[in-house]
Amino acid sequence: MALAIVFLSPLIRSRLISNSLITCLIVHGCLAVFRSVSFVLYSGIQPMTRQLAFFEWLFFIGAAGALWRERRQLRIRHSTADRSPAN
Repeated sequence: MALAIVFLSPLIRSRLISNSLITCLIVHGCLAVFRSVSFVLYSGIQPMTRQLAFFEWLFFIGAAGALWRERRQLRIRHSTADRSPAN
C-alpha cells in the first residue's frame, strides 16, 4: 500500500514525479539485480521467474529513462527561465 501511494502521488502533486521515479528505480533495480544474481547461483530456474526478471529489468530501464527525461526537462526549463528578462 505504501509503495502504491508513493507511485501514485504525482497524480496529486506533479512536482513529486522525480521522487516517485527514484523510488521506482531503486525498487526495481534491486529486484532485477537480485533475480539476475539468482540465475548465476541457482540452477533450474522456472520460466515464470525468468519472465519476472525480464519485466523487472524493463521497469528498471523504463524508470531510468523516465527519470533522465524528467531531469533533462527540468534543466531546460531552468535554463530558459534564466534567459528570460526580469520584470
